[in-house]
Amino acid sequence: MRLGKLGDMMYASFIIKKIRKAYPHLKIGLLTLPRSRGLFEFNKDIDYLFIWQPLTLPFFCIWQRLKKWDLLIDLNDDASRRSILALKLLNPKHSVAFYNEKTKNSFEYTVKTFSKAKSHLIKRIAKILDFFGISYNCRELRPVLYTDENMIKELKKEKNKIACKDGFLISVNISAGHISRYWQNENWINLIKELLKFSSKIKIWILSSPKDKKIKKYIIEKIGDNRVFELSKNDLHYFLSAIAVSDLLISPDTSAIHCACGFGTPVIGLYPEPYWNFVSFKPIGVKNMVIRSKKGGVDSIGFNEVKKKTINFLKKNM
Repeated sequence: MRLGKLGDMMYASFIIKKIRKAYPHLKIGLLTLPRSRGLFEFNKDIDYLFIWQPLTLPFFCIWQRLKKWDLLIDLNDDASRRSILALKLLNPKHSVAFYNEKTKNSFEYTVKTFSKAKSHLIKRIAKILDFFGISYNCRELRPVLYTDENMIKELKKEKNKIACKDGFLISVNISAGHISRYWQNENWINLIKELLKFSSKIKIWILSSPKDKKIKKYIIEKIGDNRVFELSKNDLHYFLSAIAVSDLLISPDTSAIHCACGFGTPVIGLYPEPYWNFVSFKPIGVKNMVIRSKKGGVDSIGFNEVKKKTINFLKKNM
């Protein structure tokens, strides 16, 4: 069970993948939130995908209780009332969760992990693998996600048309899951203009969530350059696949950053305060550069700082 955002689910998928590899005969079900459903469309490590729906939860749990699940693993590393509720309703034979005030007297086994303020999320939840004696090495510690291979092939062809053989394709994601992560539109416009000036090889894909489609079109119109493109579809797996085939991602949104890490795409991330947020969700396993707000949200990060650091990163990594 993992009730979290898309980025959280990419890290939970790493744990599931390792369990699947260690015990290929198991039947594995995942209970998650509705917004994460699409992420698991192509994930073959999971046999059953269950969605947490408050209205139908009691009926779902009665149905699943009849199946007599052998083990419930709660991958939520924060105390959660929903975790306790699911445990009571599902009534598995055995249960494991991270140690906290809510789980210590409810779950059969609890696992102590690192401090949230001082550790990356994946290192915290990997303690579950230690509990089960499943080995891993530090190089494996990165998000895991699966997308449509046909989309990957389609977008590779599109990339080849846009960037040709010697081009450098940068995906710029302007969207974010929280208002504190949005950067001003004019900053994106000016940054992209500077990137296009820096090298004639650079081509830009501008990515966004469906709700920011108008902002994306506004930015593209204001830039007015035929080296700037948008995706032909506003679809989650199209978005993920675009990041997978890009040469670099620039993003203020951690879900997109985690996606880049999962696919091995270099990334420049813009991070707001608080500091623990950066520690928990910083890029891992890829070439990266992080630009952090010194106070407040991403909108307090200055354009000149982002421009200078991005150009320096490109000089070293293009």
